[in-house]
Amino acid sequence: MPEVSDKIGFYIGDVCDLQSVKNAMHGVDYIFHAAALKQVPSCEFFPIEAVKTNVIGTENVLTAAGKMTRFIMSLEEAVDLVLFAFEHGDPEDILVQKAPACTIQTQAEAVCELFSGDKASVKVIGIRHGEKMYETLLTNEECAHAIDMGNYYRVPCDKRSLNYDKYFSKGDAERNTLTEFNSNNTVNRF
Repeated sequence: MPEVSDKIGFYIGDVCDLQSVKNAMHGVDYIFHAAALKQVPSCEFFPIEAVKTNVIGTENVLTAAGKMTRFIMSLEEAVDLVLFAFEHGDPEDILVQKAPACTIQTQAEAVCELFSGDKASVKVIGIRHGEKMYETLLTNEECAHAIDMGNYYRVPCDKRSLNYDKYFSKGDAERNTLTEFNSNNTVNRF
């Protein structure tokens, strides 16, 4: 969208550094906060880094935004998930909100609307090397043990002992019918 390229700015910085975030916000009308570490194993292996980016980084964005009224972020949904986890989860459980999804196409059209761009000029280039088509929220293996709690799935922590004898004599004859929960099989937001 070259006709509106002067209205969008891209900066490389560190969301964990408040001054870096402040430097990127001069003259900004809208903030789309999407900086997050979302790959669960990486967050589990490096929990302090996940807290720095996902918690302190978000706080830095909120602080730098100040009284800006056009801050766009799903903070309310994040707070709801945390409160639900404290109330209904056990330590080490996985809790996943059944949040609606939107496609890249929908996001591109929303940006066009926001900046008076031409939706017809959006060019679909296809998937790039290494990209996934859908964001996996619960794997097939996690779904086998997932408990449907309305707006959330809860996957209890595997607290089995290392006594392998019982695994040869007893198994699960039935499993959950959900085989994967991803951004393609959830409800679209728009």
